[in-house]
Order: sequence, then C-alpha cells, then structure tokens
Amino acid sequence: MTTNDKLEIEDAMTKEFLDTLYGRVTKEGYAVLAWSPEGKTDDFYISDNWFDMSKEEGRAGLVEDAKKLNASGLVNTFFTVNLRPCPMPGKRGGDNDVAYYVGCHCDYDIGKEGEPQSIEDIKDFISTLPLIPPIAVLSGSGAHTYNPFKTPISKTEKNIKATAKRWGTAIKNMAEEQCGWRPDTAAFDISRLLRLPGTYNMKDPDNQKLVTAHYAGIVQYFPLETIEERIISIVPEVPDEDYDPNWEYDPKKQVADWQKIKQGCGVARICETQAKKLSYPEWYFGALGIAGFCANGDNIAHKISLPYEGYSEQETSKMLKCRREGASAATCKHLETVSLRFGRACEQCEHRENIKTPLTLGMPDKVELAKEKIDYTIEKIKTANNKAEAAKTVFDDPEVIGSLALLETQALPKYAQVKPQLREHGINLTDLQKAITQHKTEKAKERHLHEVKPGERGPTITPLMEDERGYFNQRTKIIEGHEILVREPLSNFTLKKKLVIEMENGDEVIRCEMKINGGEIREVDFHHAAFIRNEKFIEALGTIDVQWQGTNNDIQRLRANLSPQEAPRKKGITSLGFYKADNGANYYIYPHVTVGTEGEVKDGPFLYMPEQEHDMDDILPKKWPTPEKEQEAVEAVYKYLSQLNDANIIGPVIGWIYASKFCTLIRENLDCGGFPILNTSGQKGTGKSTTMQIATRTEGLPDDYKPNPADMTRFTRLSQQAYSSSVPTFLDEFRVGEYTKRGFDVWKHDMRSAWGGETVQRGRANQTIKTYKLKSPPWVSGEDMIPESAMSDRTIFVPLRDEIKEGDPRDDARKALGKAPLQAFIYPYLSWCLRLIKEEKFWPLLERSVRRANAIIDANGVDAPNRVRTNLGIILFGWNLFCQYGKYHGLKPSKLINGSPRTALVQALYQILPGGRRRHDLDDLMKIIAVMIDNRILSYGDQYVTRYIDDAIVIRLPAVLSSARKFIRDTDTNETIFSENHYRELIGEKVELIEKAKKDKDVKVSYIMRTTGAGTFAGKRQLKGVLVDPDILEDELGIDVDLWKKPSKKKEDEEGDENKEGEAENENEKDKSKEDKDEPNDKSMPF
Repeated sequence: MTTNDKLEIEDAMTKEFLDTLYGRVTKEGYAVLAWSPEGKTDDFYISDNWFDMSKEEGRAGLVEDAKKLNASGLVNTFFTVNLRPCPMPGKRGGDNDVAYYVGCHCDYDIGKEGEPQSIEDIKDFISTLPLIPPIAVLSGSGAHTYNPFKTPISKTEKNIKATAKRWGTAIKNMAEEQCGWRPDTAAFDISRLLRLPGTYNMKDPDNQKLVTAHYAGIVQYFPLETIEERIISIVPEVPDEDYDPNWEYDPKKQVADWQKIKQGCGVARICETQAKKLSYPEWYFGALGIAGFCANGDNIAHKISLPYEGYSEQETSKMLKCRREGASAATCKHLETVSLRFGRACEQCEHRENIKTPLTLGMPDKVELAKEKIDYTIEKIKTANNKAEAAKTVFDDPEVIGSLALLETQALPKYAQVKPQLREHGINLTDLQKAITQHKTEKAKERHLHEVKPGERGPTITPLMEDERGYFNQRTKIIEGHEILVREPLSNFTLKKKLVIEMENGDEVIRCEMKINGGEIREVDFHHAAFIRNEKFIEALGTIDVQWQGTNNDIQRLRANLSPQEAPRKKGITSLGFYKADNGANYYIYPHVTVGTEGEVKDGPFLYMPEQEHDMDDILPKKWPTPEKEQEAVEAVYKYLSQLNDANIIGPVIGWIYASKFCTLIRENLDCGGFPILNTSGQKGTGKSTTMQIATRTEGLPDDYKPNPADMTRFTRLSQQAYSSSVPTFLDEFRVGEYTKRGFDVWKHDMRSAWGGETVQRGRANQTIKTYKLKSPPWVSGEDMIPESAMSDRTIFVPLRDEIKEGDPRDDARKALGKAPLQAFIYPYLSWCLRLIKEEKFWPLLERSVRRANAIIDANGVDAPNRVRTNLGIILFGWNLFCQYGKYHGLKPSKLINGSPRTALVQALYQILPGGRRRHDLDDLMKIIAVMIDNRILSYGDQYVTRYIDDAIVIRLPAVLSSARKFIRDTDTNETIFSENHYRELIGEKVELIEKAKKDKDVKVSYIMRTTGAGTFAGKRQLKGVLVDPDILEDELGIDVDLWKKPSKKKEDEEGDENKEGEAENENEKDKSKEDKDEPNDKSMPF
C-alpha cells in the first residue's frame, strides 16, 4: 500500500466519524484538535484552528488539520468531543465553556490494575448495558464508546455538566458492581479530550497504533430522555446551585458598579492595569466575564480591551456576545484557576469564601444588606419550635418584610431563591405576598408626602459668611427696641482649597491655603475626620496663631464653603518606592524627589503623605545630583565595586542590589511571586559590614548611616520594611542566639511575608490593629546564617570566610569607594530603570536571565525547586542590569576576583541546596528522631517499630512530635518542630513523587513508602503510622539502618555486663533500670 493510499484511508475514517457524531448538529458549535509529543499524553498543545461542526466545511477543515498532524508522524492527536460556543484561541476550555453536549462517552483503559485487561473484557461489559453504544473507537490502549444524542443538548436547555457527571457515576457503579473495575470519573467530563479516529497512538513510538472507529450496523441516535431513563436514572439527581436554567443576559438587570468591583477585587484590577499583558483566558474570563456583566458593560469591556496591541472592536464585541451566551458572570472559583496571577490575587482577597462572584462587590449596598437580613432570618426560623413561631419571626419584623420587598423589586433572582426556603420552613407565601404588597403601598405614600416637585431644589446647607478677617455668623438682636445685625466672629482665618489628595484607602485629604488675619498664608491638610468634630478640626489647624470658636454644625457649614471651589487632584501615598500613574507612566517616589524617565519630575502625580514622620525622610538625598557628582560616583562603582570581595560574594550582592529596584514588578509578574532575601554572614574582619555600608551609600543614605540591628523591636522593623519598595531594609548583627524561640518564630514569619511583599498586622497598646505592607526587600547580615530550612528557597546565602587585611586589593577597593560620592548614584540609576520599563526591555531581560539561570542549574545536575531557580534568575538579572547600566555610561565593570558571574551563581546555588539537595523540614525531623533514639528518649514499641515482613519502619507521628518538642526545649537546640499537618503535607509530597516519577515498582525514590502502614506495637497493639524505608533513609540522610532495630535481649545483657565493671555498689539500681528497659516479650512474631 502506498503512502497516499494510507493517508486516504485515514482521512476517510476521520471524516466518517465526524459526520456520524456531528451530522445532526444544526447550531453553531466549535471543536479543536490537540496533540501531545510522541511518548507523552499529559502535555497537550492546542491548535489555533477552531472549526464549526454544524457545517460540512468545518468538519472538512478538522480533517485537514488532522491530516497535517498525521503527516508529521510524531504526535498523538485528540479532539474536543463536545462543542464550544465560539473559538477559544490558546485553550480548549473547561466544563463551563461547553455549549453543546453531543452524546455520552466512556473512556476505558486496558492493562492497569482495577481496569479491564483486554478489549474482550470491554465488549463483555458494554453488552450488559441497557443501551449498547453504537460507536466504539479502539484507541490503541483501550476503547472509547459513544451514545450520540438524537439532538445535541444546549447548556441553556439542561445542566449538561451535572448530567455528564451522573452518566459517569452510573457507568462507574455498574463497572464496579459487575467487573470490580474502578474507572476514573474524570473520563466522563464534558470537556474531555479523546483520540480522533484515523490518527495514531504514539505512546510507544516503536509500536504505533492506528486509532479506528467501529459502528453497530445502523447507528441509532437516542433522545437524552431515553438514556436518562435507561442508565442515568440509577444515580439520584443532586441540585447544582451554580446552574440557573432560566439564565438569560439582560442588560437592564446588570447594575454592578465596575469602580466598586475594582476596589475590592484584585483580578479586576489586573484586568484594567495590565491590559496589555493579559493572556487570552485572562481577557476572556476575567475582563469580559466581569466587566461585561456590569452596568454599561459593553463600554467598559471595550475600554479595558483597547490597550491590547491586537485590539479589534468587531472581535471584542463578538467574544463578549459569546461570553454572555448561556453563562452568567465569572465566578471566583473559576477565576482562581485561570492563571497563576489570578490565583494569587484570589488567595489574598479579603472577600475570599464570602462571595461567589466579583459582581457582588459592585451590587447596590441595599440589596446585599437585604439579602443578609433574609439569610439571617431563614437561619433563625430553622430553629423555631413550630410554624406559628416561624411566622411571628417573619411577619412581626418590618425589616424582614422590607428586605423581601426590596429583593422583589431590585433583585428578583435573589427573591426567587429565598421563597422556596421560606416555604420549606412553614411560611405561607400567599400571606407573605400580601404583607409585601402592603409594605410597598405604605412606602409609596411616604414618598409622596416628602416628594420634591419638579424644578424645586432639596434642602441645602447654608455656607458660613466670610470676609478678609475670617468666618462669621450674623444674628439679629433687638437693642433698645431696634433690630440690629450683629457680627459673631467664628475664626481669624479663611481657607482656600488648593489640592484634593486621594489616599490609597479611598479617603480624601483637602489641602488648603489658610490666610491668617488677612495676611500670613500657611498650608493646612484636613483629613476626613477633621470635618466631623471640633477637636479634630482644631488639631488639624496646627498652630496657636489661629482661633476657632465654631460648633460642630459650623464645621459642616464650612464644608459648604469649600465644596464649590475647584482644585487639582493628586494621589496620596503613605509609603515610598515604585508607583504607576493613571496615565500609565511609572515613577519612583522619594521624600523630596520624584524620579521619572527623563530625570527629576516637578509637581508629579503622587504626593507623599506619611501617617507619621520617619527617620529616613530627612537623610535620603533632597536634590538631584550634579552631572559631575553622578559621573564620579558611577566611575567609582564600575572600577571598584566588583573588586570589593571575591566573585562568589560580591557577584550575588551586586545582582541583588541592582534587581531590588524592580522588586514590585517582579512580585506582581513572576510566577514565584516574591523577591529573595539577601543573607550575608561571617566573622569579624571578613568585610560583611563594610559591604553593607557601601551598599547603603549607593542607596543614597549618608556616610554615617548605621544599619539597624536585626533584633530591634518589631514595631521599628516593620515600620522600616513598610517604608519603601526601592530602599532595602538593612539589618545588621544577626545572631540566632539573641532571640527567644517565640521571638525568632515571629521574625521568620515577617521575613517570609517580606519575600512576597505581603501584609502583616501588629496590635497596638490602644487595642487597635496596625497593618504593614512589607514592600522593602530585606538584607540580613551577621555572624549567623538564617538557619530555617523553610527560608532557604526564599533566601540568597552569601557566607564571607576570608579576613581582609591591609594591602589586599579588596581593601584598596573599600578605601576607594569610601572616598567616592556614592549617594549621587541612586536617582540617575532609577531614571534609567524607568526608561528600561518604558521601552519594554525590562521583562525580556528578566525572562532571559531566568532561562539562563535554569540552564546553569540544569548543567550542574541539580533538581532545584522553581522558587530557587527564579531567585537565582533574579540575581543574574541584577548582574545583567549592572553590566548594561555601565554600558550606558561607556564603562565596563572591573574583573571579578577569583571567579566569574557563572561560578558566583553556582556557589549561591550550593549555599541554598548543600550538595545539590534541598533542605527539607522532614529530613530535619528524621535526624532529630535518630538523635532521640540514640539517647533512648524514644522507645521501640511505643513511638516506632520495625515490621518483620518488609523491614519497614512504622513511626507514630503525633507521639514522636510531642517528645521532639520537649527534647528541643530541654536541650535548647536551635531547631523548629512544625505542626503535624505541615509534616503530613511533606509526607504526601514524597508519596506523590513515588507515584508520578517512577513506573517501575521496584525502583525506590523516597524514604517515605506510604502515608500510613500498620505495625505491632507494645502490648501486641496493631497501630498505624508513617511507613519509612530504612535503607533509603540511610542513603539519603546517613541514619544507620541498625538504629531502628528492636533491641535484643543479648545486646541488653552485654550492655549490662559492661556497666557492671567497677560499679558493684550500684547493682540494685542497675537491675531495676534493666527491668524498666526490657521490651514486651511478643512470641507471636515469627522471626
């Protein structure tokens, strides 16, 4: 047979199958091909070509796509069985994206445990089904069967997701009952990919198998009702609260406020602020799925989509229509799975677990309050003793009736949800409707009484009277029978609104020019609280030169004076560093200087408004450096900084310093979500303090600045870490022994939070809570390295060992840098960084650096976690910035001492992963257990035993952890014992490693064998514990196999004989001790 003949047979088989499956589809519905490389079936690549299966040319197009893949001869080819409402470039879509359910399918694998062992087994089973599937596909490793519907089912007609789940459960139950099989229920998902007939199964490239379709004579198409009656009905229907059969998009009902949603939803903010970088799924499910369902949703969706380079008004409108068709707004549960950054935003959301969709945040407050009131009432009537008590709870409470009336008027779907619940608990809905109608009638009467007629204005607050001397009131007084207007002064000043400052928390600060006694002018900031009470207002005035004798009511009238005055607006910020303005421009904000792409920015869009004065505000540079000072600083840096210490020390330090200015963007955009901590350690004379001191000067800090001690008070440290995202937190003199265990645990928690730029809270003396966003990247220096293994993948460790002496080139570099005006370095470098972002060179350089770091790690054969890989990529990124900024100035850094950037990166890698292995909390625990056994703190038969059947160790984790915590306390050991759940998670990870990484059951890849296994403990008790392989444990951690064996009687006798020598006077005590240490005599164990 020729190659052409073979291709024609394959094409014909594919076409016949597609025509048979989709020939009855009459509405627009799309399918796509997916493929995986030979030998793999878990890495899928989705084609960009979607085809309408309701059209013959669409099915022909899918055949052509399959033909091209077949011709390559290198891939497994799959297709989306059920149809999507529109093309979805770059993804296949999930269950919620399926628009048409074309038939019930099954996926049977053969040869695995708990599954059929041959095609004959599958045939025998399906022959017993009440409806035999008319289409079967032999996939090369099993079979797929299809029961196509007479008419494809739309998701608007039926909850197809739940139907498919019931179908899968029914087949699974029958397979288990009849054959003992345990099929995977995921194989029945409506978004499932299955192999396409006419293509090849390439799991084993040396044994390619053609995927073939087979038909039962004339293919019978059954209505879904028939399949439900014969098969699906054996599984009870479970209500799906996410499915609304009456859903239909109605723009009049969309009342959610996009601006309110943005304030509370991180996903919505990403969609708007990072529109240029949104992936297709993020745009489709996030931007269209949220904004498209708001009030004025069309305009908002187009506005968000506009910055994207490939924006098309026609395409956006088409996809928005597609997104709304048959589906309501995006749910939080789904958005969390769309992308990693959506997931991170959802994890940090304060509304997590409290709302189902971001649109809730934009709903009118009255509706939400009403719903909460009804939900509370329903919970209350559930506990009522009888129907009369339940009715009294509802009908006697005007708020309940009012809330129901509001829901009926403004949120009919919510009202429809609560009615069945009220009826279920004994509320008569006829009487309830009467009460609601009566309530509406009474409210309408009240509105009529207070209604303002057309053209009339409602009541307004009268402003205070003012002149050059200040504010005053005029009152009429009768003096000697005459009415006289009397001026009653309220102040000796007047205010003019100069600026409105919008703070990050939504509050507004009004900056005013205050003219005192008609002459002197001062600036005054009024926060929101200042316009509420006299005390706060007088406090805001801030000087004894002004007088105010008005009342609280007069303050409200003063607001009426200021309200009509026009003033520009700016963003107020309470901390410093990197910020992005509304117009897309980026800035670095410092107390006295705003840095932009072209240098210093006068009158920028941000205003620094600290909650309290910070000691750093007065010591950071107040002016932009002169060109001469800048050049002198840059030349000194590029001549001497790389000579300050050996390559493996100064290389990571330089990389960290230069990359730290991008920590905000790195935390927001990289998958790892954090910026590494720098930890330099060493004895006196190794140069660690000198290195940090020079770094502080390049950050703009003065020569006499001294870094804070690492063990300073938590309040001071948190204030420093929340101060700025562009000025690192320098912590010196770090020694583990300076902390209590509790204090060190808190310190570590804060450092882990600083890695991710997260927020932490601290209680105040007045019983309020202060929140700190830890923006500043920390540099910790001292005699000790940070010892915690949980910190290792968040930290760059740089140990300094050699003492630097007089005359050493490194000492010469220190002296030269000490004389240079390094403070002139920082502002011009930040401006260059902003140009790098504006020219879109930042992200490609970072990605290249991460890829290069990965290549170096892989070349050294180290299986490093992703977080470690990314951290080292960030350091390499910083080194590349160092080189490029020098090139910008026409300078090249001096050669590193004793190494290169590559060797420095490798050394940093091995500091994190000693010997190429990851520090692991479970490994540390096993070592502690070994020490405790060696010291007879743990007893064989009580906390652990060895099984005779496979020599495995059974460890009772709760009992061991209790003893371990006491051992750590008693011995003052510098280790941490974590919670049982933490270790259970680590054990689970090791078990997953066994299942995923190795197909050969004889190959052992972890000393953890199983999460649970039984052993015979003292008293012949059969107890369960963690199952450990002692041989692998010895190979990995060096813990002797013999340590775990049950102590023999002979060994105890030998130990007793040795102890008797020279100690006869203690014979009685030794006999008693020996009796106490004897193990139970378990003769039932067959040795």
